[in-house]
Amino acid sequence: MERRVLLGLLFLVVLLALCLYWGAPRIQQDIRDRSVATATDAGYDASMVSVSGRDVRLTGTVASEAEKTRLLELIADLRGVHRVDDRLTVDPHAGSSVPLSLAKKGSVLTLQGRVTRQAHGEMLTQARSVWGAGNVIDNIDVDPSAPGWNLDLLGKMLDLLQGRKGDLGLDFFGDRLEVSGELLSALGKQRLLGRLQEVFPELEVSGDGLVVRPASNPLEQLQVQLDAELADRVIEFETGSDSVTAAGREVLDSVLALLDGKEARVVIAGHTDSTGDFDGNMALSRRRAEAVKAYFVDAGLPASRFETSGYGSTRPIADNNSSEGRSRNRRTEFDVLEEN
Repeated sequence: MERRVLLGLLFLVVLLALCLYWGAPRIQQDIRDRSVATATDAGYDASMVSVSGRDVRLTGTVASEAEKTRLLELIADLRGVHRVDDRLTVDPHAGSSVPLSLAKKGSVLTLQGRVTRQAHGEMLTQARSVWGAGNVIDNIDVDPSAPGWNLDLLGKMLDLLQGRKGDLGLDFFGDRLEVSGELLSALGKQRLLGRLQEVFPELEVSGDGLVVRPASNPLEQLQVQLDAELADRVIEFETGSDSVTAAGREVLDSVLALLDGKEARVVIAGHTDSTGDFDGNMALSRRRAEAVKAYFVDAGLPASRFETSGYGSTRPIADNNSSEGRSRNRRTEFDVLEEN
Protein backbone atom coordinates (compact mmCIF):
# COMPACT_ATOMS: atom_id res chain seq x y z
CA MET A 1 0.00 0.00 0.00
CA GLU A 2 2.76 2.37 1.00
CA ARG A 3 4.60 1.54 -2.21
CA ARG A 4 1.58 2.46 -4.29
CA VAL A 5 1.31 5.79 -2.50
CA LEU A 6 4.99 6.52 -3.08
CA LEU A 7 4.70 5.61 -6.77
CA GLY A 8 1.64 7.84 -7.05
CA LEU A 9 3.48 10.76 -5.48
CA LEU A 10 6.50 10.17 -7.71
CA PHE A 11 4.25 10.16 -10.76
CA LEU A 12 2.70 13.48 -9.70
CA VAL A 13 6.12 15.04 -9.13
CA VAL A 14 7.32 13.92 -12.56
CA LEU A 15 4.11 15.18 -14.18
CA LEU A 16 4.47 18.54 -12.45
CA ALA A 17 8.10 18.79 -13.54
CA LEU A 18 7.14 18.04 -17.14
CA CYS A 19 4.39 20.70 -17.02
CA LEU A 20 6.83 23.25 -15.69
CA TYR A 21 9.44 22.21 -18.26
CA TRP A 22 7.11 22.49 -21.22
CA GLY A 23 5.22 25.49 -19.87
CA ALA A 24 8.24 27.66 -19.04
CA PRO A 25 9.04 28.58 -22.68
CA ARG A 26 5.44 29.59 -23.28
CA ILE A 27 5.41 31.74 -20.12
CA GLN A 28 8.69 33.36 -21.14
CA GLN A 29 7.41 34.06 -24.65
CA ASP A 30 4.18 35.51 -23.30
CA ILE A 31 6.08 37.84 -20.98
CA ARG A 32 8.40 38.86 -23.81
CA ASP A 33 5.51 39.57 -26.17
CA ARG A 34 3.69 41.72 -23.63
CA SER A 35 6.88 43.50 -22.52
CA VAL A 36 7.83 44.37 -26.09
CA ALA A 37 4.29 45.51 -26.87
CA THR A 38 4.25 47.72 -23.78
CA ALA A 39 7.64 49.25 -24.57
CA THR A 40 6.90 49.89 -28.24
CA ASP A 41 3.44 51.31 -27.49
CA ALA A 42 5.22 53.82 -25.27
CA GLY A 43 7.61 54.77 -28.07
CA TYR A 44 10.67 52.68 -27.21
CA ASP A 45 12.51 50.21 -29.42
CA ALA A 46 11.85 46.47 -29.16
CA SER A 47 15.60 45.82 -28.98
CA MET A 48 15.65 47.39 -25.50
CA VAL A 49 13.75 44.37 -24.10
CA SER A 50 15.12 40.89 -23.39
CA VAL A 51 13.52 38.18 -21.24
CA SER A 52 14.88 35.21 -19.32
CA GLY A 53 12.21 33.16 -17.64
CA ARG A 54 10.07 35.70 -15.83
CA ASP A 55 12.86 38.29 -15.54
CA VAL A 56 12.95 41.24 -17.96
CA ARG A 57 16.13 43.12 -18.78
CA LEU A 58 15.95 46.66 -20.16
CA THR A 59 18.95 48.14 -21.99
CA GLY A 60 19.53 51.24 -24.09
CA THR A 61 19.33 54.99 -23.68
CA VAL A 62 16.51 57.15 -22.40
CA ALA A 63 16.44 60.92 -22.30
CA SER A 64 15.66 61.54 -18.61
CA GLU A 65 15.27 59.96 -15.17
CA ALA A 66 11.51 60.43 -15.54
CA GLU A 67 11.59 58.42 -18.77
CA LYS A 68 13.60 55.68 -17.06
CA THR A 69 11.23 55.47 -14.09
CA ARG A 70 8.21 55.41 -16.37
CA LEU A 71 9.53 52.55 -18.52
CA LEU A 72 10.62 50.50 -15.51
CA GLU A 73 7.20 50.89 -13.89
CA LEU A 74 5.36 49.98 -17.08
CA ILE A 75 7.25 46.68 -17.34
CA ALA A 76 7.21 45.89 -13.60
CA ASP A 77 3.42 46.23 -13.55
CA LEU A 78 2.94 43.53 -16.19
CA ARG A 79 1.33 40.32 -14.98
CA GLY A 80 3.84 37.49 -14.50
CA VAL A 81 6.99 39.63 -14.45
CA HIS A 82 9.16 38.57 -11.51
CA ARG A 83 12.00 41.08 -11.70
CA VAL A 84 13.12 43.96 -13.94
CA ASP A 85 16.87 44.20 -14.49
CA ASP A 86 17.62 47.89 -15.04
CA ARG A 87 20.50 48.35 -17.52
CA LEU A 88 19.17 51.65 -18.90
CA THR A 89 21.46 54.63 -19.46
CA VAL A 90 20.15 58.13 -18.85
CA ASP A 91 21.53 60.76 -21.20
CA PRO A 92 19.62 64.08 -21.00
CA HIS A 93 21.46 65.28 -24.07
CA ALA A 94 20.87 62.20 -26.18
CA GLY A 95 19.97 63.40 -29.61
CA SER A 96 20.31 67.02 -28.42
CA SER A 97 21.75 68.09 -31.77
CA VAL A 98 18.54 66.82 -33.38
CA PRO A 99 15.67 67.36 -30.92
CA LEU A 100 12.16 66.15 -31.44
CA SER A 101 10.57 69.21 -33.02
CA LEU A 102 6.97 70.14 -33.67
CA ALA A 103 6.53 73.26 -35.77
CA LYS A 104 3.11 74.79 -36.44
CA LYS A 105 2.84 77.09 -39.43
CA GLY A 106 -0.72 78.04 -40.25
CA SER A 107 -2.70 74.81 -40.38
CA VAL A 108 0.36 72.66 -41.15
CA LEU A 109 2.35 70.71 -38.56
CA THR A 110 5.91 69.56 -39.27
CA LEU A 111 7.54 66.74 -37.28
CA GLN A 112 11.30 66.53 -37.24
CA GLY A 113 13.87 64.63 -35.22
CA ARG A 114 15.46 61.23 -34.68
CA VAL A 115 13.32 58.48 -33.17
CA THR A 116 12.88 54.72 -33.23
CA ARG A 117 10.69 53.01 -35.81
CA GLN A 118 8.00 52.22 -33.24
CA ALA A 119 7.92 55.78 -31.94
CA HIS A 120 7.78 57.11 -35.49
CA GLY A 121 4.64 55.16 -36.29
CA GLU A 122 2.91 56.18 -33.08
CA MET A 123 3.87 59.84 -33.57
CA LEU A 124 2.41 59.96 -37.05
CA THR A 125 -0.79 58.28 -35.89
CA GLN A 126 -1.24 60.78 -33.06
CA ALA A 127 -0.36 63.82 -35.16
CA ARG A 128 -2.62 62.86 -38.07
CA SER A 129 -5.54 62.11 -35.76
CA VAL A 130 -5.33 65.67 -34.37
CA TRP A 131 -4.25 67.67 -37.44
CA GLY A 132 -5.51 65.56 -40.33
CA ALA A 133 -3.29 63.40 -42.52
CA GLY A 134 -2.96 66.09 -45.19
CA ASN A 135 -1.71 68.69 -42.71
CA VAL A 136 1.22 66.73 -41.27
CA ILE A 137 4.69 66.89 -42.83
CA ASP A 138 6.89 63.97 -41.79
CA ASN A 139 10.58 64.90 -41.63
CA ILE A 140 11.43 62.29 -38.98
CA ASP A 141 14.65 60.26 -39.28
CA VAL A 142 14.15 56.65 -38.14
CA ASP A 143 17.11 55.40 -36.07
CA PRO A 144 17.02 52.23 -33.91
CA SER A 145 19.66 53.74 -31.58
CA ALA A 146 17.63 56.90 -30.90
CA PRO A 147 16.49 57.46 -27.31
CA GLY A 148 12.92 56.58 -26.41
CA TRP A 149 10.37 59.37 -26.38
CA ASN A 150 7.40 59.62 -24.04
CA LEU A 151 4.38 59.55 -26.33
CA ASP A 152 2.19 60.94 -23.55
CA LEU A 153 4.30 64.10 -23.73
CA LEU A 154 3.85 64.16 -27.48
CA GLY A 155 0.08 64.09 -27.07
CA LYS A 156 0.25 67.05 -24.70
CA MET A 157 2.46 68.95 -27.14
CA LEU A 158 -0.01 68.33 -29.96
CA ASP A 159 -2.88 69.51 -27.79
CA LEU A 160 -0.99 72.67 -26.88
CA LEU A 161 -0.35 73.60 -30.49
CA GLN A 162 -3.86 72.80 -31.66
CA GLY A 163 -6.00 75.92 -31.89
CA ARG A 164 -3.10 78.34 -31.31
CA LYS A 165 -2.97 81.30 -33.63
CA GLY A 166 0.29 82.22 -35.31
CA ASP A 167 3.39 80.14 -35.89
CA LEU A 168 4.81 78.23 -32.94
CA GLY A 169 7.57 75.67 -32.45
CA LEU A 170 8.31 73.18 -29.68
CA ASP A 171 11.75 71.53 -29.44
CA PHE A 172 11.98 68.62 -26.99
CA PHE A 173 15.51 67.78 -25.75
CA GLY A 174 14.62 65.04 -23.27
CA ASP A 175 14.80 67.08 -20.06
CA ARG A 176 14.23 70.47 -21.66
CA LEU A 177 11.49 72.04 -23.79
CA GLU A 178 12.25 75.10 -25.86
CA VAL A 179 9.40 77.11 -27.34
CA SER A 180 9.73 79.62 -30.16
CA GLY A 181 7.41 81.80 -32.18
CA GLU A 182 5.70 85.16 -32.27
CA LEU A 183 3.05 86.45 -29.88
CA LEU A 184 1.07 89.68 -29.83
CA SER A 185 1.43 90.56 -26.17
CA ALA A 186 3.47 89.97 -23.03
CA LEU A 187 0.31 88.56 -21.42
CA GLY A 188 0.03 85.99 -24.20
CA LYS A 189 3.66 84.99 -23.62
CA GLN A 190 3.10 84.78 -19.87
CA ARG A 191 0.03 82.59 -20.31
CA LEU A 192 1.74 80.27 -22.78
CA LEU A 193 4.83 79.78 -20.60
CA GLY A 194 2.67 79.25 -17.52
CA ARG A 195 0.65 76.61 -19.30
CA LEU A 196 3.78 74.89 -20.63
CA GLN A 197 5.32 74.71 -17.17
CA GLU A 198 2.08 73.38 -15.68
CA VAL A 199 1.60 70.75 -18.40
CA PHE A 200 5.29 69.70 -18.34
CA PRO A 201 6.35 70.09 -14.67
CA GLU A 202 9.17 67.57 -15.10
CA LEU A 203 10.83 69.59 -17.87
CA GLU A 204 12.89 72.75 -17.93
CA VAL A 205 10.84 75.13 -20.09
CA SER A 206 12.59 77.91 -21.99
CA GLY A 207 10.79 80.73 -23.76
CA ASP A 208 13.89 82.50 -25.05
CA GLY A 209 12.71 81.90 -28.60
CA LEU A 210 9.39 83.69 -28.05
CA VAL A 211 9.15 87.28 -29.24
CA VAL A 212 6.36 89.82 -28.94
CA ARG A 213 5.72 91.48 -32.28
CA PRO A 214 3.62 94.52 -33.14
CA ALA A 215 0.05 93.99 -34.32
CA SER A 216 -0.18 94.21 -38.10
CA ASN A 217 -3.93 94.57 -38.65
CA PRO A 218 -7.09 95.73 -36.80
CA LEU A 219 -7.95 92.24 -35.55
CA GLU A 220 -4.53 91.79 -34.02
CA GLN A 221 -4.73 95.28 -32.54
CA LEU A 222 -8.04 94.35 -30.88
CA GLN A 223 -6.46 91.20 -29.45
CA VAL A 224 -3.62 93.26 -27.98
CA GLN A 225 -6.14 95.67 -26.42
CA LEU A 226 -8.15 92.83 -24.88
CA ASP A 227 -5.02 91.21 -23.47
CA ALA A 228 -3.90 94.53 -21.99
CA GLU A 229 -7.33 95.09 -20.43
CA LEU A 230 -7.22 91.72 -18.69
CA ALA A 231 -3.51 91.70 -17.84
CA ASP A 232 -4.11 92.57 -14.17
CA ARG A 233 -7.88 92.08 -13.88
CA VAL A 234 -10.26 89.15 -13.80
CA ILE A 235 -13.97 88.83 -14.44
CA GLU A 236 -15.29 87.82 -11.03
CA PHE A 237 -18.25 85.49 -10.49
CA GLU A 238 -20.12 84.54 -7.37
CA THR A 239 -18.54 81.43 -5.81
CA GLY A 240 -19.67 78.30 -7.64
CA SER A 241 -22.03 80.35 -9.80
CA ASP A 242 -22.27 81.96 -13.24
CA SER A 243 -23.56 85.23 -11.73
CA VAL A 244 -21.13 88.07 -12.42
CA THR A 245 -20.20 90.21 -9.39
CA ALA A 246 -20.33 94.01 -9.41
CA ALA A 247 -16.54 94.09 -9.81
CA GLY A 248 -16.82 91.61 -12.66
CA ARG A 249 -19.37 93.80 -14.44
CA GLU A 250 -16.94 96.72 -14.32
CA VAL A 251 -14.37 94.63 -16.17
CA LEU A 252 -16.97 93.50 -18.69
CA ASP A 253 -17.97 97.11 -19.33
CA SER A 254 -14.33 97.91 -20.16
CA VAL A 255 -14.18 94.96 -22.55
CA LEU A 256 -17.53 95.98 -24.02
CA ALA A 257 -16.15 99.42 -24.84
CA LEU A 258 -13.33 97.79 -26.82
CA LEU A 259 -15.71 95.53 -28.75
CA ASP A 260 -18.38 98.12 -29.48
CA GLY A 261 -18.37 99.31 -33.08
CA LYS A 262 -16.09 96.51 -34.29
CA GLU A 263 -17.09 93.58 -36.48
CA ALA A 264 -14.61 91.08 -35.08
CA ARG A 265 -15.79 87.63 -34.05
CA VAL A 266 -14.59 86.56 -30.62
CA VAL A 267 -14.34 83.26 -28.74
CA ILE A 268 -15.15 83.58 -25.03
CA ALA A 269 -13.40 80.80 -23.10
CA GLY A 270 -14.15 79.96 -19.48
CA HIS A 271 -11.61 78.28 -17.19
CA THR A 272 -11.66 77.08 -13.56
CA ASP A 273 -9.14 75.83 -11.06
CA SER A 274 -8.96 72.14 -10.15
CA THR A 275 -10.95 72.45 -6.93
CA GLY A 276 -14.15 70.43 -6.90
CA ASP A 277 -15.72 67.98 -9.31
CA PHE A 278 -14.22 67.72 -12.80
CA ASP A 279 -17.54 67.48 -14.65
CA GLY A 280 -18.99 70.23 -12.49
CA ASN A 281 -16.07 72.51 -13.34
CA MET A 282 -16.51 71.84 -17.04
CA ALA A 283 -20.20 72.74 -16.86
CA LEU A 284 -19.50 75.81 -14.72
CA SER A 285 -16.85 77.13 -17.12
CA ARG A 286 -19.28 76.78 -20.03
CA ARG A 287 -22.06 78.56 -18.13
CA ARG A 288 -19.73 81.41 -17.21
CA ALA A 289 -18.66 81.86 -20.83
CA GLU A 290 -22.34 81.92 -21.83
CA ALA A 291 -23.05 84.47 -19.09
CA VAL A 292 -20.36 86.78 -20.49
CA LYS A 293 -21.83 86.42 -23.97
CA ALA A 294 -25.32 87.17 -22.63
CA TYR A 295 -23.98 90.32 -20.96
CA PHE A 296 -22.62 91.58 -24.28
CA VAL A 297 -25.78 90.67 -26.18
CA ASP A 298 -27.95 92.43 -23.59
CA ALA A 299 -25.76 95.50 -24.15
CA GLY A 300 -26.63 95.44 -27.86
CA LEU A 301 -23.85 93.45 -29.52
CA PRO A 302 -24.93 90.77 -32.05
CA ALA A 303 -24.94 87.23 -30.67
CA SER A 304 -23.47 86.01 -33.98
CA ARG A 305 -20.19 87.72 -33.13
CA PHE A 306 -19.49 85.38 -30.21
CA GLU A 307 -18.63 81.75 -29.72
CA THR A 308 -18.27 80.20 -26.28
CA SER A 309 -16.27 77.31 -24.88
CA GLY A 310 -15.61 75.95 -21.42
CA TYR A 311 -12.45 74.07 -20.51
CA GLY A 312 -12.94 73.59 -16.79
CA SER A 313 -9.59 72.85 -15.17
CA THR A 314 -8.03 71.21 -18.24
CA ARG A 315 -5.95 74.21 -19.37
CA PRO A 316 -4.21 75.65 -16.31
CA ILE A 317 -1.67 78.44 -16.65
CA ALA A 318 -0.46 78.22 -13.04
CA ASP A 319 0.03 75.74 -10.21
CA ASN A 320 -3.29 74.62 -8.72
CA ASN A 321 -1.51 73.75 -5.46
CA SER A 322 -1.33 77.40 -4.40
CA SER A 323 -4.10 79.95 -3.80
CA GLU A 324 -2.38 82.39 -6.17
CA GLY A 325 -2.15 79.75 -8.88
CA ARG A 326 -5.79 78.75 -8.48
CA SER A 327 -6.78 82.41 -8.71
CA ARG A 328 -4.92 82.79 -12.01
CA ASN A 329 -6.53 79.65 -13.38
CA ARG A 330 -10.05 80.96 -12.66
CA ARG A 331 -10.22 83.19 -15.69
CA THR A 332 -12.12 84.19 -18.81
CA GLU A 333 -10.17 84.65 -22.04
CA PHE A 334 -11.10 86.41 -25.27
CA ASP A 335 -9.67 85.14 -28.54
CA VAL A 336 -10.25 87.27 -31.63
CA LEU A 337 -10.87 85.05 -34.61
CA GLU A 338 -9.03 85.64 -37.86
CA GLU A 339 -11.09 86.50 -40.91
CA ASN A 340 -11.96 83.57 -43.18
